[in-house]
Amino acid sequence: MIVIGTDTHKYKHALGAVDEGTGRVRGSREIDADDAGHLAAVKWARGLDDERVWAIEDCRHVSRRVEQALIAAGERVVGAQSPLGPILQRPFNQLALFVGCLLGIVGWELLTQDPAAPKPLSDALQAGREQRTSRKRRALVIANQTVLGRELREELLRRPTAEVELRMVMPVMPTRAQYVASDIDGELQAARARLDQALAWAREQGFEASGRVGDMTPLLAIEDELRSDAADEVVISTHTAQRSHWLESGLVESAREQLDIPVTHVVVDMAAPDVEQHAAT
Repeated sequence: MIVIGTDTHKYKHALGAVDEGTGRVRGSREIDADDAGHLAAVKWARGLDDERVWAIEDCRHVSRRVEQALIAAGERVVGAQSPLGPILQRPFNQLALFVGCLLGIVGWELLTQDPAAPKPLSDALQAGREQRTSRKRRALVIANQTVLGRELREELLRRPTAEVELRMVMPVMPTRAQYVASDIDGELQAARARLDQALAWAREQGFEASGRVGDMTPLLAIEDELRSDAADEVVISTHTAQRSHWLESGLVESAREQLDIPVTHVVVDMAAPDVEQHAAT
């Protein structure tokens, strides 16, 4: 079994996993302090070990949401308000404290943006450049509900259609309820329909275009695509600031900080009458 320590902060959480018996470090990562980040944490943890328990730093004004999300996903959580707390034995408490100390160090390094800290997008881009096959300028487009918006189409048409290849990727992160119930088929189906429309439009304009839908965060989607085939630019399309969870997570800033290629941010107003398909969620 593993113990996962969670160092909670307002916008980011740092995670670290150790073996219960040996204290061996199994992994660490940073997540956004939002629903998408919480779901990403669950998927990451489930890939480490079938038996696990979460040790949450007791900081109620910032730890409440992640604790509730983990419990809703069926995870075992240890914290000041957790029903498991009273039944834990002393050795386990000592290990949880160790994990907390470990995560304090990891969290500090991540959140202070150490120049020497890992930059997964930059590393992925370099790996993709070493195996690149496309000769055209490649634009990686990250969008979901806004993929059919006028603003995004106008931005893409600024590029010479015969010289640019569009790779459209639509990250779909289910809600907590959908994740627990494994009921994301409807969301994925709607996303595929939007993608088909977007690809048909792009090809009509003369672009070479391909794409996919994936159940991942937009940051992971960018990393996966860059690693498999490098891009010359990234175009991120979001809702307005009042509606966009991606903007709250710092997606655009993270991409710009880590990449040495242009990152264009396009804001689409889904209330505009010329959006062909309205968001389902």
